[in-house]
Amino acid sequence: MVFRFTTMEDLEMLRELIRQKPFAAKRGSTLEIWDSVAAALGSALKKEIKVKQIRDRLNLLKTRFKEKEQLSALASGVEESIHAVNVQTHYTDVDGLIREYTQLERLHHDTKAAQKISKEKKEEDLAKCAAAIVDESRRRRAYRDDTSFYSDSDDSSDAQSVVSGAESTVYQPVLARRNNKGLSARTRT
Repeated sequence: MVFRFTTMEDLEMLRELIRQKPFAAKRGSTLEIWDSVAAALGSALKKEIKVKQIRDRLNLLKTRFKEKEQLSALASGVEESIHAVNVQTHYTDVDGLIREYTQLERLHHDTKAAQKISKEKKEEDLAKCAAAIVDESRRRRAYRDDTSFYSDSDDSSDAQSVVSGAESTVYQPVLARRNNKGLSARTRT
C-alpha cells in the first residue's frame, strides 16, 4: 500500500529529521539513525512508515523547495531576503522546515570539509618539516664527511685522532691504503 504524506505528516517528518540529523551520523550508524527516524515518525503518526518512503519524500520536498527558490530569485522586481522570513511561521510551514534542514545539512558538510582541509594542511606541514629535518641532516653529514676527508689527506695522524670511534673502523683501512699508495708512489720517483 502506498503511503501518501499530508502537510501535517510532512511537518512531523521534517521536525524529526531536524531533531535527529541523519546527515551528521558517523559512518556505520547512518542506517540506525534513519531507522530511528522511521520508528519515531511511525509511532507519532500511528502508521507503519519505511525508511525509503521518508528518504524519497525528503528528496522530493528538497527538490520542490530548490525550484521555488530559483523561481523566486529569477522573478523580476521581487527581492527576497533570508532574514525576512517570519520567525513565527518558520516552524509551521514546510518551506521553513526544509530551509532549516538544508541549512543544517550544508553547515555540517562545510564544517566537515573545512576539518578535512585543515587535517590535510597539517599533514602537509608535518611532511615538509620532516623533509627539512632530513635535508638538514644530510647536509650536515655531507659537510662532516667532506671536512674529515680533506683533513685525512693533510695529516693521517691528526685525522685518526679526530675521527670518532664508529667512523674509525670504516676509515682506518682506507687511510692505510692511501698512505701505502702515497709511499709507494714517492719511492718510485
